[in-house]
Amino acid sequence: DNFVSAPNSLKIEPGSNMDQLLLLGNQTSGNWAVSFKMFIPTGKAGYINIQQFETPAIQWQQQTWFNSDGTGNLQANNSNNAFSYPQNVWFDVVQEVDLDNDITKFWVNGVLVKTWQYSKNYFGAVGTKQLGAINFFPATANDLFYVDDVTLCGPASPIGDYIARRYTKKYAVGTTTINLEITDKSGNPASCSFDVTVADNEMPLVVTTNHSATLA
Repeated sequence: DNFVSAPNSLKIEPGSNMDQLLLLGNQTSGNWAVSFKMFIPTGKAGYINIQQFETPAIQWQQQTWFNSDGTGNLQANNSNNAFSYPQNVWFDVVQEVDLDNDITKFWVNGVLVKTWQYSKNYFGAVGTKQLGAINFFPATANDLFYVDDVTLCGPASPIGDYIARRYTKKYAVGTTTINLEITDKSGNPASCSFDVTVADNEMPLVVTTNHSATLA
């Protein structure tokens, strides 16, 4: 019932879709940016965290609270970092991750909130220098928020491997057209389309077993 790019968005609310993880490929090198648009109705709240592994709840790199009064708190490297955000409108959230230099930056609504060492966990311990997943989660009973236009930007070769892994699936017999669009950190798009054709040319195999019966 709320979106940027019609017709759908991700709606997060208590009791319906706990821990929606977007898996980011366990990246260990390169420059990356995770971005999305977020909408929080007036008087409601939201929560996200970045995890260093695709497997849930091993290491949290940061956690961010969007409070019900339009304030927020980024908990990162054992510090609380306050910010503000607009309610009842869509706004941008971006985390830039430079894995080669172990630096990350977090932005809300175009404002830089913090720059810090990426491999540090949210409570300050040294963790794994790896980009695993982003978690959208209703952390309180008052949480209600929407997420749309989620993007992952990174080096060409790892992005290609990531897409290949994420879009490997079984297709029905016949021809299916696949449409892909990728946007880089500067907003430059590239797209492609291709057909996947599945032909059922294999004869069915019938397997029978012998049964014996004794008649009295």
